Amino acid sequence: MEFHERLRYLIDCEEMKIKDLAAKLHLAPSTLGNYVQGTREPDYDTLRRIADYFGVSIDYLMTGKDADSEPQLTHRDEKDIEKILDQTKQQLLSQEGLMFDGDPASPEAIESILSAMQIGMEMAKKKNKEKYIGEPEVWEETQQHMRDMMHELGIEFVEDVGEAAFYGPKIDINAKNVYGKEDTMVTIQWDALLAEQFDMYYIDANGDKIRPYIIHRTSMGCYERTLAWLIEKYAGKFPTWLCPEQVRVLPISDKYEAYAKKVETELKKNGVYVSVDARSEKIGYKIRESRLAKVPYMLVVGEKEEADGTVSVRSRFAGDEGVKPIAEFVEQICKEIRTKEIRKEEVQEQK
Repeated sequence: MEFHERLRYLIDCEEMKIKDLAAKLHLAPSTLGNYVQGTREPDYDTLRRIADYFGVSIDYLMTGKDADSEPQLTHRDEKDIEKILDQTKQQLLSQEGLMFDGDPASPEAIESILSAMQIGMEMAKKKNKEKYIGEPEVWEETQQHMRDMMHELGIEFVEDVGEAAFYGPKIDINAKNVYGKEDTMVTIQWDALLAEQFDMYYIDANGDKIRPYIIHRTSMGCYERTLAWLIEKYAGKFPTWLCPEQVRVLPISDKYEAYAKKVETELKKNGVYVSVDARSEKIGYKIRESRLAKVPYMLVVGEKEEADGTVSVRSRFAGDEGVKPIAEFVEQICKEIRTKEIRKEEVQEQK
């Protein structure tokens, strides 16, 4: 029996109409109808509401196995609790540990605290298990696979208990935004449960049926999230190496456009993202627009620069940086890009 069939069975037992149940669950009748027909699956919160209404477990809804007994701790759960208690005990027994009126806590008081902590952690872990479907052994095996992969790749990680999806553990790649809050940029979820519920399998080289693991990952969206995070972090003022336009060449008149193109060609030969503003506008206007566009470097060229083979350098970071030979500027910016240097802005942005 599948989920939608169990749901239909529960509705029939209550002799309810779909529209009446939908109202009680705060769902659209069409949505609940899709669940009953098996054309759509509910999310965890909806599953919880359905289970609570009928007085059954989420495990029963999804697998048909009733979970009347209290969730049990795994061996790893017990080891994790033991490790935390040992660390806490050492801290409390040290001179920097718990103090009462300037005196260290007595051994009896410490044992009472540890006992209360153990009960609390065991209750929390058991309560946490009610959020998830599947057998504890499958969860433990899956989590260990993920730990092994991270260790093999040499990636440092922390375990955030209670943050898994209801159908399986996951790996989140987080970054702090400008407010110090962590945002998830990429998530990879290892699902060892849904394959069994949907009776999925493949035939291996020996002709045996094997249950696959399902990987949920943000193959779409993670790039957009990362770009949004970078835009927010730098307020659009990307480091030079990250800018889509690193240099803008500004001829002071149409007369020096050919020399500006020559400078552009030299920079492009060295992999620099460069453009030429050849519009018939005043040089001050071009500089202002370049600054508003947050271009890292502006190279002003005119009669003197063309004659000497130089460029007049203005930057977003220091303002007027003086006149430099083309080769010197090329070497400077290529080094900045290569080393991914992040220059600080030393001048106030002109409004």
